[in-house]
Amino acid sequence: MKIIPFITLTKFKQINARGVFIKMFVLTIGLILFINILISGMTKDMNATFEAFVKTLVLVAFVGIGRLLVANIFKESELKKQEGLLNQKLKSLNEELEEKITERTKEFADSKIRSETLLENLTLGVIEYDENFMILRVNRTAELFLGVERKAILNKYIKPKDKKVKELSSFATVLYPALSEKGRKVNAREELEKNISKNEITITFPQKRELQIITVPIKDMQTSKNPRFVKLLRDITHEKMVEHSKSEFVKIAAHQLRTPLSGTKWALRTILDKDIGDISEKQEDILQKTYESNESLIDIVNDLLNVTHVEENFGYHMIENDIVESIRYAILSSLLLAKEKKLEILFKKVVSDIKPFLFDKIKITLALKNIVGNAIDYTQDSGKITIWLKQEGANALIEIVDTGRGVPKEEQNAIFDKFYRAKDTIETSSDRSGLGLTISKEIIQKHGGSISLRSEEGEGTIVQVRLPLQR
Repeated sequence: MKIIPFITLTKFKQINARGVFIKMFVLTIGLILFINILISGMTKDMNATFEAFVKTLVLVAFVGIGRLLVANIFKESELKKQEGLLNQKLKSLNEELEEKITERTKEFADSKIRSETLLENLTLGVIEYDENFMILRVNRTAELFLGVERKAILNKYIKPKDKKVKELSSFATVLYPALSEKGRKVNAREELEKNISKNEITITFPQKRELQIITVPIKDMQTSKNPRFVKLLRDITHEKMVEHSKSEFVKIAAHQLRTPLSGTKWALRTILDKDIGDISEKQEDILQKTYESNESLIDIVNDLLNVTHVEENFGYHMIENDIVESIRYAILSSLLLAKEKKLEILFKKVVSDIKPFLFDKIKITLALKNIVGNAIDYTQDSGKITIWLKQEGANALIEIVDTGRGVPKEEQNAIFDKFYRAKDTIETSSDRSGLGLTISKEIIQKHGGSISLRSEEGEGTIVQVRLPLQR
């Protein structure tokens, strides 16, 4: 960086010296001319004076030319010297730059090798493709899951019709999950906001597997478009087998329990109705409490059976129904519990009309009834529960708003888990199985919808249910 100022300063000195020399040369000629005129005036010999002047002028000219030649030689020498220094500096800078470029290239290559190694050894299958479904990358696990060789599909377009090709059937199903005959979409609210989709599908080639597929868009930072997508594949076959075994155990146990409970209910009802004789007031009170406890046990058994049914897609009848009727029936079936706590239940429609759409009326009514029942449990006496019906884009939005005590933030993520009950609810209500919201969530997701919860302690809770108007 110091070379350019040095050259500029040197050039300035050379230009300044040349100007001084010219001035001195002209001044010398003038002085010689003045002296010769003065001498000629004294000697009156003009010819001799002119001759002397010419000789002197020639001499001075030779001396001046000599000086100029010497100056040029000096200038060329200095320029060559400066050129040599500049070349040396440039060479040093080039070597330093080459060294840095080599180092950065090596770092980039090492980083790429590490990334490729990590990608190849992931237990998750990874598929990268563009917006036209041209395959850009496939890792080893995806090859194993889907029975394909990457060299056969890289830089090739995969279309829905490829599902008919045995070797590509599983690969096409992963890219187009809607093609799966046994599949379901799982969408949490936060995933929808980030355009991340999650599906569970079953493939049969090269062997039967249950796969969970997460699709993530990769945005271009400059255009904010999604020119590429990544699918992450996770084998959940073992998880599904364990889950199925648990469901089967619960189903069998529940069926075995329901028979004796039903017999106990019949016997108690017969005694309470005094069909076999009179009973005392004290006996009636004890038997009534026993009957109510038996009813609670039957409700728990029914909840267990409902969980297994909804998880296995058992008995879903998708026909066009009116969602308003389901909401009103869920409210009607909850009025008795609400009256016991002096709660007010209101139903408000924001939209004038939502046309009938495909859903299972019995299942959706059950889901809404469980949510309203949960709101009743969490709301103190003389509180209020409001149910709103709105339309949000292509979804029907049902909001159940209560003025209860709210759900603590640390418990909100687990509120839809099986057998989960909030701590304060355990203390105040002992007849709930902790399966109601789990059943509701399963039913709603089976309909392609979503359920979410917002709550503040002491300010109540809002449960939002979204159901697609078109399937």
